[in-house]
Amino acid sequence: MKKIAIAFGIIACLAVLSLLLTSASAQGGEKEDWMVCPGGWGDLGPPDTRLDPAVVYYMKDIRGKGYEDCRATIATHTRNTGLGASTSSRGSAYIEEYQMFDVDTHPNTPLLMIESQVNKSYRGVRFNDELVKPINRALSGETCVKSYMVGAMVSERYMDTYDISGAFEHTGNDTSSSTAITDRYVYGTERFAVTVKDIEKRHHTIMRVREELTGEFTMDREVTVDRYDG
Repeated sequence: MKKIAIAFGIIACLAVLSLLLTSASAQGGEKEDWMVCPGGWGDLGPPDTRLDPAVVYYMKDIRGKGYEDCRATIATHTRNTGLGASTSSRGSAYIEEYQMFDVDTHPNTPLLMIESQVNKSYRGVRFNDELVKPINRALSGETCVKSYMVGAMVSERYMDTYDISGAFEHTGNDTSSSTAITDRYVYGTERFAVTVKDIEKRHHTIMRVREELTGEFTMDREVTVDRYDG
């Protein structure tokens, strides 16, 4: 019988709202046929009908001012299996943002790595030449990481936010899910949630955490879930 070991640490202190972690740009309604796999292809071997897995690396580093509307979704398996993540961000601001996704869809040894650093300050943006129309919209966004293989889901969401900064890192594979949010500063509203389920009896919830903060905060959070045979 498989068991689950959980190491969970949350530290929250002064200043609101957390998580951004905006993500790869793919806006609704647009075709995504152009997205190819820059990292190469693996080989599962015979039978020939089996599809090869993909190894995907994506990085963005953005600095400037204006309006963003960015979304990304990740899945190592089809349907509700394997590892997955979704990120989004929008709003007008002065923006400094770095984000990296490293994905391996191998069915036996999937891997999902996310790194994000952000520093955004909401502004009603107006350009002197007026070629771009004035933009005025508060910041919002969400990052959700799911590991069906260990039964863990971690999400961070912010709404009506005016300042946000800090780092988000996640590493997941077939036996472990680890998420760390460090030096997070938020001025606005933030929601954070963790759910851990028994992978053999999914109706049983081992842990559930839900937090909502409105105001000005700084915080650090860490969630680690390990599955092992016993």
